[in-house]
Amino acid sequence: MELGAESNFVSPPLPVAALLKNCGSNKERWLILGESLPEAAATAAITALCTSCALYLIRRLLSYIRFVQKVNAIPGPSLKELHPLYGHFKSLMDTIGTIPNRPKLPHLVGFFLQQLPPYKDDGIVRFWMFHPYYNPFMARTSVLVLDPQWTRQLLTEKAYYEKLDKEQRIYKMASSLIGSSFLAMPDGPIWKHQRKMAAPAFNANFLQHAHDTVLQFLEKFFFPYYDRDESADKDGGVKPQLLEAMEWSGRLTLDVIGSMSFSQDFGGMETFAASKQKQQQQQSSTATAQNEHASTTKDFVVNDNDQEDTLYSAFVAILMTIALRNLSPLFHNKYLPTEENRKFRKATQRIDGTIQGIVKERLRMEEAGLDAQLAMAKTQSNAGKKHQDILSYMLQKDADTGERLSFHSLFANMRMVLFAGHDTTAATVAWALWELAQNPDVQDKLYAEIVGAGRETAKTKSTSSTIVSYKSIAALPYLDAVVRETLRLHGPAVVGRVAIEDIELRHPKSQKTVLIPKGTKLFIAPIYIQRIMCPSDNDSDMGNAKSKAESKVNSNFDPERFLVRHEANKDGITTDGHDWFLPFSVGPRNCVGQPMAVAETKSILFHLVKRYYLKLPTKIGGSDAAQGFTSPVHVVALTIKPHEVWIDIQPRRK
Repeated sequence: MELGAESNFVSPPLPVAALLKNCGSNKERWLILGESLPEAAATAAITALCTSCALYLIRRLLSYIRFVQKVNAIPGPSLKELHPLYGHFKSLMDTIGTIPNRPKLPHLVGFFLQQLPPYKDDGIVRFWMFHPYYNPFMARTSVLVLDPQWTRQLLTEKAYYEKLDKEQRIYKMASSLIGSSFLAMPDGPIWKHQRKMAAPAFNANFLQHAHDTVLQFLEKFFFPYYDRDESADKDGGVKPQLLEAMEWSGRLTLDVIGSMSFSQDFGGMETFAASKQKQQQQQSSTATAQNEHASTTKDFVVNDNDQEDTLYSAFVAILMTIALRNLSPLFHNKYLPTEENRKFRKATQRIDGTIQGIVKERLRMEEAGLDAQLAMAKTQSNAGKKHQDILSYMLQKDADTGERLSFHSLFANMRMVLFAGHDTTAATVAWALWELAQNPDVQDKLYAEIVGAGRETAKTKSTSSTIVSYKSIAALPYLDAVVRETLRLHGPAVVGRVAIEDIELRHPKSQKTVLIPKGTKLFIAPIYIQRIMCPSDNDSDMGNAKSKAESKVNSNFDPERFLVRHEANKDGITTDGHDWFLPFSVGPRNCVGQPMAVAETKSILFHLVKRYYLKLPTKIGGSDAAQGFTSPVHVVALTIKPHEVWIDIQPRRK
């Protein structure tokens, strides 16, 4: 292209224009213009970038304001009531230190049971952790659904649950326990396929074998240490036989799920028995109840015992760390070189190494053609029928493709089964023992039903005594009611979801509507729904001494409410028209292991109540475990469980 005349140039901005005017030739003008263009282009680019950033920030700000306005339209405390910086987080932090022996954890359940009742009629409540306007960079909202109808809509109707995704923050924190398993997966063909593989394991033969396994562990590691004749102490009273039920049930249920999932004994109850035997050897005949309590605490509460290296202690360490990280991600960051993180990594390696070793060995046996003898892990139940463990079901090849799950998928799912299969069941058993101990009239009625249960001639390998089959136990109406009432008051599960689209809920009865904006985090906790939405019993202990909010919380332990119409379903538990009762969630993502959890709980209660009288320790109420026993308090460590449960177990007179 030839250089044109001066009139062909577009006049550039000064000072470049002045320089061009003084140039004698077009060539000189082009050289000057070429040197100045990068500077002009950079200025224009920076201006455009700043404008784009400003527009983006303005759009985000307006979008955030609209989001806050939509969320604030959901019933909840006024922003004027919130702490100007920390929001509801301030009130939550004020509960830290109120749980005995757990000085770092807040009383989360107690906090919400105080905050939620005024919104019972609304059926949904929103909270702000940190103020949405004064502290927008840290603010996050939590919406709790209370209305059973809305809960079932969100979890069972495709038009609603397709607009929900899992709340990723919780699942990321729990990745060391459930990551990559079908429990953590989004809806889809892979999730559906893997869940379908596990579901058939929980059949009638499997549940009978679970019952037999419970009895075998009790006969070997529990009955010998608590089946003593009542003898008087130096003051003429009965010596207490103390049990920290939360830890004990955690060990027992871990061993049971280990047997049912892997055909392995993980040694939790063996460790318990060894500690109990050592304790009994050390105690003199004149030991006081207080000394026995102090010794029991030292021997059995392993949260601070670094010397124990079992799967049970590994799970305890992981769950406590997750609870602290959930509370304060900054100060309990997993990347910090702290002793807490060192213990967490060691515990994770302990669990992962155990499960990986078992899965690898079973795969090796499959490839070597030993599946008929070993890999299928068939054992004889009392009914003389074959049983397969859960790993055997997960190892089966797909009928269409002829392929089995990858090693990574097998490992992830079996790790999840091991955790989920014992943690929540242990909490339920511990709470049930506590409720029976403090409600002797309920315990007496349950004992009468158990004694009157029909007996069958089935035998176990470990005993020659006649026992009752699980089928007979599952059909006991009052035992079923006790389990359900325990789950109503102490449901351990929490469901977390996030709206990926705007959701308009319409109540099927009242026709009232509420808008859940995109990005809102929804939480469904049965423990709140089942206490607040359950009709009040007009209990005498809910009189003027309690606040108006507390009077709306039905915390009375009354199994009779479930005896109105008793029809046990195939899972061993049913709502019987109580639409507020959903301890295992509902819909396509409900708890796949529900039959196993119910079977274990019923079996343990059946044998303990049949054999022992459960009492509260003589010193309940002290804040120091060395001075007195504390009533159990709910703690949130991924699931909801008691911080400790002390029971005095006395053999029944024959």
